[in-house]
Amino acid sequence: MDQHPSIHTKMKKAFTLIELLVVIAIIAILAAILFPVFSRARENARRSSCQSNLKQMGLGFMQYTQDYDEKMPFYYTRANLWWMDAVQPYTKSYQVFKCPSDTDPAVPASSTTASSYGANACGYLNLGNGTGNTGPMSGDNGTVDTSIALASLQAPSTTLLASDTAGSFGYRIRTSQCTPASVGGIVGSGPRYMGVATANLSERHLETLNTLWTDGHVKAVKLDLLAQKDTTNTYFKAFTVNPDAD
Repeated sequence: MDQHPSIHTKMKKAFTLIELLVVIAIIAILAAILFPVFSRARENARRSSCQSNLKQMGLGFMQYTQDYDEKMPFYYTRANLWWMDAVQPYTKSYQVFKCPSDTDPAVPASSTTASSYGANACGYLNLGNGTGNTGPMSGDNGTVDTSIALASLQAPSTTLLASDTAGSFGYRIRTSQCTPASVGGIVGSGPRYMGVATANLSERHLETLNTLWTDGHVKAVKLDLLAQKDTTNTYFKAFTVNPDAD
């Protein structure tokens, strides 16, 4: 008896165009939701790495003061040495001066000619002038290199030592950035910054900036904290060794 092929042939099931479009739309929606999460996770990791850099710098500062009669390192000296030159022998690394979120190509990780971080040298040219606007780091005043003693720090936990900065002169935070009259406050967006355009404190870590304080602790803060003024509205309290000065 002849074998006839079955009239019930098997049909391969395939996706319709509508089904494919639905799957693609779902994938696109998931990507739109997850990519920002991944981006924030990466930036959180970079912020943690940046905080580690500042913590190492803080230890370097403290080791320096132990070797130099409890005096803070110079911000800048007549021998053309920067504060990074004072800290580097203790950190044993140049990489700590490079923030992983700092995309400025002018900031190297192989020398102390630039830094992603600025040291608080507010008022360093007027050291000893009796004003409240004198930062914890000092330097060349034209004739002599001067240094501030640890005992002079009235409020170490609320006095800024170094922080995230940006710009071609970002490794210095000095008088032109420390008074409301000079700076005017917080400007810009994405990220916000405070200071002059060539050297400013920048919120480059998820709308925060990492800060090192003179007691050694490191914290991510909003610029609003550093923009708090004294009662006379003449200087920013976080930049002075004597926040209670009139």
